[in-house]
Amino acid sequence: MGPICIDSCNCLAFVGDYCPPGEHVCAWVDAQNRLPSMTAAEAILTAGLEHPNSAFLGLISKFAFDDPAYRKAGVSSMLLRHILCGRRATRTETRPHWDCAVLGISNVLHSILCQCQAPKTCLEDKTILQELRASYSAILDVIWRDLRFLKPEGNLGDARRILVSSLLRNYLLDPGMARQMASDPTTAKLVFHCWMLTNPPDVFRPGQSTADTVRSYLICKDETGMCMARVAQTTASKVLKVPTLMSYINYRLKNKKLVGQSLVRELDLLYCIVWEPSARSFIEEGVFKQVAIAMRRQLEMKDEHIEPVLFYGFGIFMRIMLHIDRDPTQSIGYITTLIETTCLMEVASAGIRLNAVHQRCTPNPTFAGDWGKLFSRLQHAITCDRVGECNFIATSELVSALRASLARVAVPTWVALEELESWGSSPECGAVAALECKEKEEEKDKGLAFWCEFLGQLKITEDDVREQYRLDKKCGNIICPARLSWVKSPKKATCVGCRSVFYCDRACQKRDWVHHKTVCKKLAGKRLLVGSSPVSLDETS
Repeated sequence: MGPICIDSCNCLAFVGDYCPPGEHVCAWVDAQNRLPSMTAAEAILTAGLEHPNSAFLGLISKFAFDDPAYRKAGVSSMLLRHILCGRRATRTETRPHWDCAVLGISNVLHSILCQCQAPKTCLEDKTILQELRASYSAILDVIWRDLRFLKPEGNLGDARRILVSSLLRNYLLDPGMARQMASDPTTAKLVFHCWMLTNPPDVFRPGQSTADTVRSYLICKDETGMCMARVAQTTASKVLKVPTLMSYINYRLKNKKLVGQSLVRELDLLYCIVWEPSARSFIEEGVFKQVAIAMRRQLEMKDEHIEPVLFYGFGIFMRIMLHIDRDPTQSIGYITTLIETTCLMEVASAGIRLNAVHQRCTPNPTFAGDWGKLFSRLQHAITCDRVGECNFIATSELVSALRASLARVAVPTWVALEELESWGSSPECGAVAALECKEKEEEKDKGLAFWCEFLGQLKITEDDVREQYRLDKKCGNIICPARLSWVKSPKKATCVGCRSVFYCDRACQKRDWVHHKTVCKKLAGKRLLVGSSPVSLDETS
């Protein structure tokens, strides 16, 4: 009897490897004990005689990633024989015969194209690449015939889809495969299938995921450096139904695990997908709304991924707006819909606020970065008077939508921009940075001036801000510390007098009482404040 499996996690070192029920011998540990006594050539010869899903073959497939001796000893030829000549799984079997071999081929490709210093000049590697290129279509046919193994939900289905996605991405690393893969319908189907059905986070190697595979497919370049994006997009549009694609995108964006680097990759991919006519579908299917919600979810986490999330999110919305511009008769209507139905203004103002805070100790501050372009465009819409000449003039509906959205973020954004007034005075900035601060004083003040001017053009007053907070059931304290620091208050409480204005706690209500006492009775109507302290709180969940 062989070694006992002490730690069952060791059996999950590669996709699908596990000890059969009732077995007392761990095949994975047994394979690890057999391998050290063999050379690479002997191990490959032995693996060629093993069952396609044996633990020993899986171990060889893993070593093909790190040890070039296995690659040079012909491991890829042995793995190809297992894929192309192996017995297909029956209807009752739960694992395809190509699991281990696909892992090995993927590792061989990655080791040549990413780890090898000179794959183009190494004769052995060139020969291996030629063999793998020639076998690509046959490998895809085998996987496609076993598509049922790529459909199950759960961890096992996700793991197998990630495995196939990894293989496709490593093939895409080879410029010699770009043209063939971009025009191949089966490739497009598998690339998008593995991405759409896999739950995030779906990372198969650091910095790689199923979303990265789709992106690589859409922007791949051939050996001459020509981008195959147009070919890949055309192929994808023929095999995918746009409403179905948008439905899956919405589903993925709603996943609360899609945060951090996974969300960055997803938004980067969506930026590549927003081509014509997909931009219209992003609007019609409500994808833009889920994009904004996902971005706000990341903002609430306050980590290092906020900036790339805002960057790629801006790119997506700008591409949507470029599409909107192609239809002048509907452009204002589309913009109004974006603002009314999403938290776009909240996210955009967060981009401005974050930029303001992060630029405090840098020598070249800018007002709003990319998001400032959006506000400049909206400012043009509400101030332009060239009726009949300009197609982008604000309607009353757009102005109302802007007033409601910006009332929610007017004060926090103003406070963040005002903090630039003390930019450079911080000890961390140093003398040189402080000197540069003075030289950039005029440029620094543009942000606050623009913001105040924009709010003035929309005629947003302090009373408008307070009323919007009341309608949203948010803290009525206009300078609520939680709101200014992006911290969610666990619960709100109502003023016992009017039962209409909400506060985070007693401190917020006390601070706001100077203003609220003048409107409390008016909001309460005929309700009289008898025997109640003006700063008492009635807590609600």
